[in-house]
Amino acid sequence: MSSEYAGICGFDDTALDELFSEHMEKIEKRNSIAQGELRAGILKWYDGYSWDGKSRLFNPFSLLNFMREGRFSSYWYQSGAPKFLMDVLKKQPSIYADLENIIIGDFELEKSDLVNLPFIPLLFQTGYLTVAEFIDGKIKKPNSYRLRLPNAEVSWAFNRQIVETLTCTESSRGRHRQK
Repeated sequence: MSSEYAGICGFDDTALDELFSEHMEKIEKRNSIAQGELRAGILKWYDGYSWDGKSRLFNPFSLLNFMREGRFSSYWYQSGAPKFLMDVLKKQPSIYADLENIIIGDFELEKSDLVNLPFIPLLFQTGYLTVAEFIDGKIKKPNSYRLRLPNAEVSWAFNRQIVETLTCTESSRGRHRQK
């Protein structure tokens, strides 16, 4: 959570342009996408991870897979579906109600007791939530963070998984998992 290290766990948008411009050009040509449109899609799908509320990083796993495959998909989410998170949501579905506007104290966010870890810190620590804003307590109050889902990849895949989990319909599970 230190601002000194907020930019070391992913690619920022400068690195996107410096490291991947040739890949993006090839993908644009192959798919007849207008210049700039692909970059905007990449920003929407894979950008947004933050530990300080200011710097934003791309998910490196998803970004690298996107560059290899040349299509938008939930690469990170597909690498390991969070069954244990869905089990918690089955027991307490009301937790899901407002994942876009969570405010949590830094003392709650940094808990590390895996046996009794509350759901919101668990979502943060597993990458399903990110810092949207750091709220300085100005000595009078503890510092806190406003959290949100980081990007379209996580939002789309997580919401789909929640619907499937809470409705428990085999037909929807089979339909969404076919490739």
